[in-house]
Amino acid sequence: MKILISGSTGFVGSALVPFLEQSGHDVFHLVFNDRGLKNEVLWNPNLGLIEKNKIPEDINAVINLAGENIAEGTWTQEKKQGILNSRINSTKLIVDTLKDMDVHPDVWINASASGMYGNTGDHLNTEEDSEGDAFLSEVCKKWEAEALKVRDIFKRVIILRFGVILDRKGGALKKMLPVFEFGLGGVLGSGNQYLPWVALDDVVEIINFALRTDISGVFNTTSPDIVTNRQFTEALSKALKKPAILTVPELALKIIFGQMAVETLLMSTKVSSEKLLKAGYKFKYPDINEFFKDKFN
Repeated sequence: MKILISGSTGFVGSALVPFLEQSGHDVFHLVFNDRGLKNEVLWNPNLGLIEKNKIPEDINAVINLAGENIAEGTWTQEKKQGILNSRINSTKLIVDTLKDMDVHPDVWINASASGMYGNTGDHLNTEEDSEGDAFLSEVCKKWEAEALKVRDIFKRVIILRFGVILDRKGGALKKMLPVFEFGLGGVLGSGNQYLPWVALDDVVEIINFALRTDISGVFNTTSPDIVTNRQFTEALSKALKKPAILTVPELALKIIFGQMAVETLLMSTKVSSEKLLKAGYKFKYPDINEFFKDKFN
């Protein structure tokens, strides 16, 4: 396959691209600056610029992972607008470009997030549930709506609502490790909030699964092992053989991180992966304890 990818140098993209290339696919990278990669396509979604002539007319698939990191910096109004615009503008530019080229690739795979559901406590969210009323819920809703506009030029459209993606070399887990390794880890707030998670290895495999099967539609991309922040903390502490007896008060998190803490660290979102399982995907890491055991032992 010839696959066009946005966000190919990000956390997920950096793991996905080598996997796809080793599988024999030709990857075309949408990048802001020349990075010396094979098959680079320069673009700037905010300015509506893209090197259309470098996109093959026989492109088979698009994987859209572009989006400003929600965990970097304080959520000022400018930051929040950047989080939204980076997703909407990039998606719109790719779609408009492909329509202008009059090409009809087979599959479009778009990232989204379990943040779509907002703070739902003990409720088990399926793909049929409506969006929450949080800022990230609004972002996901608008992003998915923009992505679904590709249905008239793609044979299949898949939206993957990622949970917190875990890998010891990047993302949230990499940031946590120094704290836990010094024995300073602990639960956040009450610790009872549900934490939807998924291993990076599974994210890569799920994207590959979406490419090579006939699935379409929206899929929660989270592990079947539904855990709370407290259970997550205990599992990581056990794997590292380090105590994690501290508690970070909810108020302190709100003071330090503001709205970002409310919508990420303290949000309780219980998510079902049943639809993905029924579609035939088998998780490499369906259990949090096994994941940590494999990564740290």
